[in-house]
Amino acid sequence: MTLLQPTTTHANEQLDTPWTADVDKNNPLPEYPRPQMRRSDWTNLNGQWDYAVKHHLDNKPTEWGGSITVPFPIESHLSGVKRHPTELEAIWYQRKINLHKPMDDQRILIHFGAIDWHAKIYVNDQYIGEHRGGFVPFSFDITHALNNTSAQTITIRVYDPTNSDSQARGKQIHKPHGIFYTSASGIWQTVWLEKVPQEYIQSIKIIPDLDNQSISVNVRTNKQNSKLKAILVTKYNNQSYTSALNTPFEIPANDCQLWSPESPNLYDFEVMLIDGNQTVDSISSYFALRKISFTKDKTGYNRLHLNNKPIFQFGPLDQGYWPDGIYTAPTDEALRYDIEVMKKMGFNMVRKHVKIESARWYYWADKLGIMVWQDFPNSGATGEANNHHAHQNTTDGKDVDFNAIEHTRFMEEWKAAIDAYYNHPSIVVWIPFNEGWGQHKTNDVIQWTMNYDPSRLTDAPSGWFDRGLGDMIDKHSYPDPGMFPALDHRVSVLGEFGGLLLNIKGHLWQGKTWGYKETKSQDDLLYQYEDLIQQLPPLIARGLAAAVYTQLTDVEIEANGLITYDRKVIKIDPQTLTQIHATLFKTPPAINQLLPTSDLTPQTWQYTTRLPKPSWMNPDYDDSLWQSSEGGFGTPETPNTNVGTKWNSQSIWLRKEFNLNTEDIQNAGSLRLKIYHDEDAEVYINGILAAEFKGFTTSYRTARLKREALDSLKPGLNIIAVTCQQTKGGQFIDVGLEQYQQ
Repeated sequence: MTLLQPTTTHANEQLDTPWTADVDKNNPLPEYPRPQMRRSDWTNLNGQWDYAVKHHLDNKPTEWGGSITVPFPIESHLSGVKRHPTELEAIWYQRKINLHKPMDDQRILIHFGAIDWHAKIYVNDQYIGEHRGGFVPFSFDITHALNNTSAQTITIRVYDPTNSDSQARGKQIHKPHGIFYTSASGIWQTVWLEKVPQEYIQSIKIIPDLDNQSISVNVRTNKQNSKLKAILVTKYNNQSYTSALNTPFEIPANDCQLWSPESPNLYDFEVMLIDGNQTVDSISSYFALRKISFTKDKTGYNRLHLNNKPIFQFGPLDQGYWPDGIYTAPTDEALRYDIEVMKKMGFNMVRKHVKIESARWYYWADKLGIMVWQDFPNSGATGEANNHHAHQNTTDGKDVDFNAIEHTRFMEEWKAAIDAYYNHPSIVVWIPFNEGWGQHKTNDVIQWTMNYDPSRLTDAPSGWFDRGLGDMIDKHSYPDPGMFPALDHRVSVLGEFGGLLLNIKGHLWQGKTWGYKETKSQDDLLYQYEDLIQQLPPLIARGLAAAVYTQLTDVEIEANGLITYDRKVIKIDPQTLTQIHATLFKTPPAINQLLPTSDLTPQTWQYTTRLPKPSWMNPDYDDSLWQSSEGGFGTPETPNTNVGTKWNSQSIWLRKEFNLNTEDIQNAGSLRLKIYHDEDAEVYINGILAAEFKGFTTSYRTARLKREALDSLKPGLNIIAVTCQQTKGGQFIDVGLEQYQQ
């Protein structure tokens, strides 16, 4: 992302969401936090904890700074603290609980949804263990540290250097600016206890196989060589299955309804751990039958397929930030809301951007039905104040130089993330790198990801520096959409575009805001948004398989969301968005080139670089003294161009005749201008202004034509006239006319 459009508006000190007042600080987020592996005997430890912020070399504090509401990051309003620790400080948490030491055949586990970043856990001042990684769940057995009374003390030390070290951090930064936001340090997901037997179910792995009509469920316990057996009971077919541990259950799925955004069918099941005739442990879960893949269509373009049927995937970039809780949604209802509103807007996919969410967010994605492209949060190399970038958009380009420790940390957390969320059917794509940020050992990481989870697609990297591997080749293009040319063995997708800015007074994080292109009102936003979406069908016709619009909500100073940061204003009516998006999910259109551009085959134009008479755009203007040459017109250094005639002066004027038949006129409503302009350009048809453009593009785009110009079209001979003005840098102009028919 690149800063383009700063503006200034009235600042707002504190933004509350509709759910801020619903937070019970003594019992926040009370829902069971791991929906895919539920136990009935558990204790939620969210609520009031003592806290202190000390120098990171200091020992455990003897005095505490007050109370903090867990699990909200210490920087957040909902934490009750709103303190921003530095890279020299550590956060200490402590809570006293009533918990009896269990009987000899039972254990007590403590679970953490996520702690950012390096956590050390103590119980009754006894060291339990530590964990590095801010985005994945972890747990410890604390039974041995419990005393024989009911009074137990849990202490946690967290050190989070944020962007002062190389750990995965996403958009977090000590000094927020532009596209980098407030850090979310310490505990930011639910903390809970579970009572389990000596041998208990540690994990399950669910593998749907649509082609063979089966569901595989592998159950693992905490013992390597278990002699126990497991029983699986599913409500799908009311059948019971028995298996030895570490031997997968194979469930026939011939009658299973498929999971899709339109019909997110989920099937509950229970797994019981059996010792003789006794059930010693049990968990509840759910599965779905779905398949994600890509294959060529009849025109030879690779298309994404869900359940062996082609589907264009379109959704917003979702960064998962909240003005009251930063990384942590205020309530479960708030988590659900974001996904519900995406569905109402007519999206079928969402890209979760450089953040990994809580398990309940993926549960709602599964249950409500939206496909998820999951980023891994970016990291940087040691010594880099910001996210370190890879270089050179070539297959032999230079990657970030991670040392062995940094790479190991990256891979450990990436593997832990895939393991933790593997069972969620909504996740269809893994994205290990975004825009070169922390992009290291690129093809090694991509190949590992593809091998480790072949049931999903791997998009790597998303934007900027492709290295030739991965299921997708992914372009980022702002504000207008674009694409890399379709490839024989990969899918061409648009990982980011759009970013239209609209300030809604009273709903802004602070006074200074920005986006990729400013709009003046909600009507203007709607007009410009619709224009962006209308540019997608021509790309779909050329093989584009998916697109991601930036973005779902405003985030801090970014005001380019479809919803305000506080979730109180939806900037474009969801029903209107659904209608606009509907055309994207139809059969890819066919392209009828009425006036080809010169990107593939040079086209001959009349042109001059001398100021012509004011009537130069009219059909009866005599251009016989102008020069005749091939397009496009510009300088060779202008990116993504095919220069047929060098043009390096300030201005150029072009004219060309083209013919239309009666059918072309009847279908004029589907006519679009195809243009590459650098910089300002005006296009006339039969002397009528058809379109005008400011600034420059870095690739071809399409644009709607003014109604007056369309009405001037007639069977037989027509005239198109173009002018382009240049100030500095590269320069280029080329235009054409295309029709798109379903």
